[in-house]
Amino acid sequence: MTSTNIIDLTGDGTGTADKKYFTIPLLLQRYLPAPTTLVLQLVAFHIPEVSDDIVSVKPLAWFRKDAPMTDPVCILSRLIPSQCIIQKLEDVIYEPSFRHSSLHSIADPRFNDGMDRLLLWIVTFWREMSKISLIRSRWVRSVEWLETQRKQSHDGKTVDLIRQGQ
Repeated sequence: MTSTNIIDLTGDGTGTADKKYFTIPLLLQRYLPAPTTLVLQLVAFHIPEVSDDIVSVKPLAWFRKDAPMTDPVCILSRLIPSQCIIQKLEDVIYEPSFRHSSLHSIADPRFNDGMDRLLLWIVTFWREMSKISLIRSRWVRSVEWLETQRKQSHDGKTVDLIRQGQ
């Protein structure tokens, strides 16, 4: 689940003009689970939670002309914006005027009074983490259900089958 879903502003499906701005750097890709990650590894994987905060700041106001200056690793300890906010940020990015704007960074108003300036690829990272968080939460519930069934089962065969899945 790495940066295969790069934001493409070219309109031709190649993403070449903007790939460098919206590709998650290798430094942070290592914080995304690989597509081959096993279920129990994914369940144990640390993923920031998705925020359910309502943000009253307009999506365009998240984008700034300032150069990015904040260490991107800080995002690992912050809540991921809701899918609704991420979608609205992507809608701004896909507007034709964005390609020719002088907007170079993201200011997340939820933290540090919006003073931090993050690189634009943060939107791609948030989208990927949001997807992973949803998938992970489904697996967590499934594993919890299996564990409950294992504890409640008096049938040795059922316990063996559940253990094989671990």
